[in-house]
Amino acid sequence: MFETLTLTICKKCGKQIQVLPEWKDQTETCIACQKEKQNPNEIIIKHAELNIDNKDLIVKNTPKLLTLNEFVGQEENKKSILTTIKIIQQIKPINLFIHGYPGCGKSTLAEIIAHELKAKFIYTIPEQLKNMDKIEEILNNIQSHENLTVWMIDEAHNMDKKLINILLPILQDNRLGDITIRSFTMILATTDFNKLYKKSEALISRFQTKIYLEKYTLDNIVTILKQYKQKLSINIDIPEEDYILLAKNSKGIPREAINLLLKRLVLFNIPEILKESKIVLNGLNQKDIQILQCLNAETKPMGANFLSQKVGLIDADYQLVYEPFLVECGMIDRTPKGRIISLKGKHFLQELTNMKGVSNVNICQ
Repeated sequence: MFETLTLTICKKCGKQIQVLPEWKDQTETCIACQKEKQNPNEIIIKHAELNIDNKDLIVKNTPKLLTLNEFVGQEENKKSILTTIKIIQQIKPINLFIHGYPGCGKSTLAEIIAHELKAKFIYTIPEQLKNMDKIEEILNNIQSHENLTVWMIDEAHNMDKKLINILLPILQDNRLGDITIRSFTMILATTDFNKLYKKSEALISRFQTKIYLEKYTLDNIVTILKQYKQKLSINIDIPEEDYILLAKNSKGIPREAINLLLKRLVLFNIPEILKESKIVLNGLNQKDIQILQCLNAETKPMGANFLSQKVGLIDADYQLVYEPFLVECGMIDRTPKGRIISLKGKHFLQELTNMKGVSNVNICQ
């Protein structure tokens, strides 16, 4: 005589399963789900028609800047982005690659693009994607969302080969193994194009729109500061000359300018703000001065790695954060043999020695 089976629900896939009555409280998943993932490096993707609940996935909120028109500066890049948005809306999802120095607005732009597309926005960095379960979670979230998803990977130069190899077939054919991945838009952002290019030229080629964010003008930074303060809705008057001083000491970087603005809203005194921020003159901070002094003390060109060690920086920070501005403002020159201080850089150091209280910056370690 056969025993009567009772119905229960698989806690993983939600399907009804039949079990013996005495096993009902002990059986949480069906046989298919139990066998589903024997290999911890295997990614199991659900078909797009399944409605999968991913409550734990962090999805960033839409930005305070609601339209592309509100984004200050980058006029030519904004035209290119607007064309990309039209292609996505009218034809099919395509991908964007954004390259720019730290603090120039890469993630803000990505959020604006997602908002313009009325898409779900998922923000990640490579360190979060070393776990296969996280990648699986994101892909299943894309599968379960009928509307468009914009997935951003920031600091993309830190991606490992494993992640790149997973993404390549998805970006090329919308497939991972036997599963078709629902179309989505990926945005890769990096401060180190060369590092990512060396890892995978093929990955970069999968991105139809490539954006290089340029430096912001002084007027751009002043406008960004006024716009940011207006959105804070704080009733504190800031004179025009203070906005200009903050902008001049930001190195043309929106993030740095906003950090100075926040201090101005509570400290009020510009010299005190610059001192607390370790800014010596015209945006150059104590570490910038230390770099110039170190080069000035040498008679031969210095390699980037050796120079960064001398001033107590890791090579990546020196090359991505400090050197670009010093080269751009003409303080140092790159030569085939290494870095040298320019004539302008020497004059700048002399100017500092003539100014009371700013000449005692520590030289090379």
